[in-house]
Amino acid sequence: MLGGIGIASTAQFIGMCFMPESPRWLGKEGRSEDQLRVMQKIYRYDHLDTANKDLTAEVKSLRAQTRLSEMQRIKQLCTIYGKCLLIGCTIMAF
Repeated sequence: MLGGIGIASTAQFIGMCFMPESPRWLGKEGRSEDQLRVMQKIYRYDHLDTANKDLTAEVKSLRAQTRLSEMQRIKQLCTIYGKCLLIGCTIMAF
């Protein structure tokens, strides 16, 4: 049983080494050139402009959300993703 977990975690570690950075995080940090470079790897060329506009709007929303207090963020997280959190925590418990 422990060996199976070790194999899965090793595969995940190797996969994470090749995973690009998050365009949302890059946009939030103000690294727009890196954001566009990563998005060019992820999206097809004909969808790149639309995805970039959507991501720019989302980054503005993220910046507004980070101005909220800690309790407001936790409340918002539970109201939006409450079902997902419950399912995920239940699966992890098993």
